This record gives sequence, structure tokens and C-alpha cells, in this order.
Amino acid sequence: MSTMRIVTALSLFAAACSSGGHGDDEQPVNCAEEMRDEDFVAGMQKTGTSGKLVFTLVQATPAPPARFDNTWVVQLTSAGAAAPVTGATMVVTPHMPDHTHT
Repeated sequence: MSTMRIVTALSLFAAACSSGGHGDDEQPVNCAEEMRDEDFVAGMQKTGTSGKLVFTLVQATPAPPARFDNTWVVQLTSAGAAAPVTGATMVVTPHMPDHTHT
């Protein structure tokens, strides 16, 4: 059985490591010094809040994420059986807590 891949195009204004609420005229932030994030690599997995689904990052362009448009390929599998999820619709709402907007 082939795995289901869902392509989600995300338009991001700034990378997750940007400083809170500042515009383009502020001093740049050194992302290498940001410690709140996780290592971003293809193959990274997160289990959904209900524990029923596993989300795997298959591919990202650009990688790591950068300002402006980013495209991610995400694979959804059932957590219990590690089986591909079929017929799913995935809606993504990016949230940038440092900027207090989505």
C-alpha cells in the first residue's frame, strides 16, 4: 500500500526564530542562538494531540524553513498500526507566537 502524501504550501512571513513583533527595520536575529526550536530535519515526526495520528515531515523547500513561501510534504499515518491515512483532509493554520498573529 502506498503512503499518502499531502503537500501543504505555507506562506510564512518570518522564520520561527524571528524576534517578537518587530518589522523588517529591526536588528536581525541570529537563529543559531535561538534555543526554543527543535532541529528541523526531513523524517522528523510528531504525534497528534489525540495520539491517533503521526505526522512525518517528508520534504521541505527551503530547508530549513525561511522567510516568505515554504512548501512542506507531510505524511500522515495511523499511530497504532503505522498504516497510511486515506481520505484525510488536512487544514494548516500557521501560528507565530512571537508575532502574536497567524
